[in-house]
Amino acid sequence: MKIKIENLYFKAILVALLIFFIAAMCYQKDVQQPSAKAELYPGQATVLALDAAHKYARENLAPSNFSLKMESTVTMKMFDNPKMEGVAKFTVRKPIVKGSIGSATAVKKVGYLLSAKHVASDEEFVKNLKVLKEKTDKENPGLFMKANIDTQLTLTDQNGKQFMAVLIACDDNELSLVRVKNLKGFTAKPIPISTEKDLSDKAVVVIGTPQGIENMIFDGRISKAGRIKTEDGTFMYVNASINPGNSGGMLATLGDMKLVGVMSQVEINSNPPSLTDIGLFVPNDIINKFLDKAMPK
Repeated sequence: MKIKIENLYFKAILVALLIFFIAAMCYQKDVQQPSAKAELYPGQATVLALDAAHKYARENLAPSNFSLKMESTVTMKMFDNPKMEGVAKFTVRKPIVKGSIGSATAVKKVGYLLSAKHVASDEEFVKNLKVLKEKTDKENPGLFMKANIDTQLTLTDQNGKQFMAVLIACDDNELSLVRVKNLKGFTAKPIPISTEKDLSDKAVVVIGTPQGIENMIFDGRISKAGRIKTEDGTFMYVNASINPGNSGGMLATLGDMKLVGVMSQVEINSNPPSLTDIGLFVPNDIINKFLDKAMPK
């Protein structure tokens, strides 16, 4: 009788183990990512992964991306003496341009944002104004022009809240650093910057303000073509959808969602003139060197 009871216990244990094993296998099957054979359509897993990456970028990176608008106004006064003293004969005050719109990304310390040089700097306006002054003085003998530029930088977050900013530094590699004037209500977290050396063929997301549409997210891949040097600096290529207004926007890798570049410009074909979908960006090693010098200690 004792032997029969032990056999019964033994069988019960075996049945319990078998049921547990079957349940565990079914659970594993349910939680596994769909394999190539299990996908409802080819590439389903890739699409789902990309959707998840965009969602992460929108929730975690986009709040640190701002549209950056620069508006410059020139004031010109004409005097009848070379020292430009006394009351001006007449004064003209008007906007030089409508204003450039790009993007900026919070980096390093709260209140500091990284962008492209041509988005945040009025250097080009100053050069144009110098040429205008020389031309005006030449065409109007006996009159002398005195001019100055007033530039205003406005940051706008994804909720439409605006902050005034000032330019801190810019360099010859098409980078600029701006600082928020008043931090009240400014909560954007700095985005970590990658130190990865080889960016070739990396999948990335690009966040920017194309055509003034804020916080647009595109995906693409960094080219294997290496680097290109121009009179504006050293750049790499990315084949994401890029439009005017993306300048200053961030590139982040899909792998770790760290910043690896700042958009600078869209490559232009000169014959015939046209825009392409090939964007030029400043890579992370140049960014890190720039910030090491530009950021206040």
